[in-house]
Amino acid sequence: MIIFVRYKLKDIIKINIMKKKTHGLKAWFFATRPWSFPASAMPITVALAYLFWQGLPVDWAVGVWTLV
Repeated sequence: MIIFVRYKLKDIIKINIMKKKTHGLKAWFFATRPWSFPASAMPITVALAYLFWQGLPVDWAVGVWTLV
């Protein structure tokens, strides 16, 4: 069964405005997943520390960019 519904243009605009949802700073903060940052940063930090401890050349700029 197909049901046809007629909308006036002003009703369509009103529906689209009501659907618009803005995200605040809190939503952006949680989108970065700060609780998972230590798990992804630890291998990089350990590798840089190991290279430094062994006396091998360390490119610190690449290490910092990898963390970012």
